Amino acid sequence: MQLKLVRNLSIIGGIILLAVGAWMVAIMDNGTPDEFSQKAWPNTKELAEQAAINHFKNESNADIVIKSVSHSGEYATSEIYIDGYVSNDQNQKFSATVNSSKNYKITNLTLH
Repeated sequence: MQLKLVRNLSIIGGIILLAVGAWMVAIMDNGTPDEFSQKAWPNTKELAEQAAINHFKNESNADIVIKSVSHSGEYATSEIYIDGYVSNDQNQKFSATVNSSKNYKITNLTLH
């Protein structure tokens, strides 16, 4: 009797664990914005770079050199991170956050 109960509880526990695991995988796969997919990333990256270039050109009439563009890879975030420097002064570095869900608007800018 006890052996049967333990076996049944083990089976039910295994089914619950499998269901929770499948649910977590489904959320992770559907939670990342489409613009960060392997296929869409080159276009997303280009739009973010252009947003940073335009921002510096319009706000301070400066040309910039972009050193890196990345995204966090976190669940359901639309932030793109850009690092670089002002083209005529490599000591004037910047970090910018571009939000792809807000029409590639600069949401944070830090000058170093």
